Amino acid sequence: MGNQFLSRAVTLTTLVTVLTLLFFGALSPLAGWRSAKLAEHAQTQARRAQLEDSIARLEAERVAFVSDDLAGLTWEGAQEAEATAKVQSAVNDMARNNGILMRSIAPTRDNNTEITNAIGFRLEFEASLDQLVPFLKTAEFSQPALVVTRASLRRLARPNRTGTQPDIFAQIDIVAPFSLTTERPE
Repeated sequence: MGNQFLSRAVTLTTLVTVLTLLFFGALSPLAGWRSAKLAEHAQTQARRAQLEDSIARLEAERVAFVSDDLAGLTWEGAQEAEATAKVQSAVNDMARNNGILMRSIAPTRDNNTEITNAIGFRLEFEASLDQLVPFLKTAEFSQPALVVTRASLRRLARPNRTGTQPDIFAQIDIVAPFSLTTERPE
């Protein structure tokens, strides 16, 4: 009887030891891994919800921007040529006010936006960096709107340059939404 009791005690102790080792050796790390993955999943779901909200807001802004209610944002003219001239004049004034001399302001047929009535332009000029930044800010916040669709900036190597800011050659594509007026302004 004592031998059986000792045998059962050893078997029970061995079984408890094996189960404990199994728990701490395999199941405990799996539980930790599962907890970490659940936390990552929760973070991913929260990030997904943020992105979905951002996409919904951007879609609402896009719809508002391309809707017919563009009062104050469009360049107006009795003909497209008149609106084109107004945009060219305004862009030239913005450049001059920032100390930039335009090489060219050429109308283009490219309209890489969803705006149906828009005039495209390619601007080419040289400017220092401290002239370029205020010009771009002025264009960005202009009323009526100008939309920059592409910009190619290249640093110009000028060995005798005395200023602290580099000279830049800029080629910028912009789009100006326009609407035709029924009456000619006097």
